[in-house]
Amino acid sequence: MKMIYEEASVQPSFKLKLKRNTKMELQQALTRAIQKSCKEHGKPLKFKKLVNGWLRHNPYVGSEYIIDYLLTDGSNHQLSHRVNLVRPLATNFIATVKTFNTHTNIRFLVPLSKVTARFKEFMRMYETLVLAEEQEAELVLCVYGASDVKEVGQLVEEYRQRYQNMQVKVLEGKGQFTRARALDLGFSSLTPHQLAFVCDVDMTITKSFLDRCRSNTVEGKRVYYPEFFKLYNMEYVYWNRNLPPQTHLQRQHGHWAYYSFGMLCIYKSDYVKVGGFDTNIVGWGGEDVLLFNKIVRSRMKVLRAPDVALSHRWHTKECSSSLSRRQFKQCQSSREENLADRRELARYLYERGLVKTAAELTTPLTTPLYHPMAHKLSRQEQVTHQTLRKALNMPIKPIGADYDI
Repeated sequence: MKMIYEEASVQPSFKLKLKRNTKMELQQALTRAIQKSCKEHGKPLKFKKLVNGWLRHNPYVGSEYIIDYLLTDGSNHQLSHRVNLVRPLATNFIATVKTFNTHTNIRFLVPLSKVTARFKEFMRMYETLVLAEEQEAELVLCVYGASDVKEVGQLVEEYRQRYQNMQVKVLEGKGQFTRARALDLGFSSLTPHQLAFVCDVDMTITKSFLDRCRSNTVEGKRVYYPEFFKLYNMEYVYWNRNLPPQTHLQRQHGHWAYYSFGMLCIYKSDYVKVGGFDTNIVGWGGEDVLLFNKIVRSRMKVLRAPDVALSHRWHTKECSSSLSRRQFKQCQSSREENLADRRELARYLYERGLVKTAAELTTPLTTPLYHPMAHKLSRQEQVTHQTLRKALNMPIKPIGADYDI
């Protein structure tokens, strides 16, 4: 049984490839039906051919099957059988009670290179989250670049003077910076049974996340992959209005980064067991998805869910021409996806007079921009406007969002 027809389809010829779990379920039902036929006849029968099969999921009863098939008794004689089966819904729950240590020390692994200004904002957030609350956590900074190491070291020293019990490591990376190499350096500084949170310098985190990281990560069994809320560039959302005192989890302010696998909680022993990051990757992106695939294939459980305590601050992004074609396309897609919600982009272009009508929002990007002062726009302004229109028309699913399970 390789195909199944869907009742909901308006096209009679529409077929879907069976998912693995569905295929196993139907195979089990067929096996049970054949066993029933053999018991009725009092002798072993051999399966010949599946003729018809119907499956209905009844929310009050369970899975109901009607199966028609042919059997043989060893001779040329064929027996036609129909069997009705019901797989009832389970009436009981299987419960296991486990506790977790709310004082487990979390190691924040943060890769840094040419982001000193953004790191200052991160430290203000970390002070509120960890230092002022005396949370059990250690900061592991993986820094590349001599000037970055110096500036980061100076800033860390300022916080050390205010917080005598501050746990922090500043690791200096050698060679060319890549996110995979920086994070692998951070993991190498941990002992096997320590819990790590792979964190981005642009993350804003609130207290409730810490306990979720501790409780949702089980050494040797489960890894926590939180989906974070990615904030837009508020200059396009509030270009003619005052910025609100704080952002909220709503359409105008950002979107859930369901396609990103960059943040995770994992024990060092599990990171080593699955093979860790591929440190041979050069340039932007890819290392996080590869690690996710390794974890899934290791048969460890993955808890993947939106986490309201994690948000990613917007920042400018440069896509280097030295990237591979695939990486460059992914980088551009990520940059455009994170500018603003499509409705806010459309409003911005229309209210700024960059388009005459709504129809122009979906015209080819080669069409000249309408603007009463178009001949006075700088080259940078024209490029910015083209980027906005491109973001407005890009596919809903960002390039690079795909992963293999």
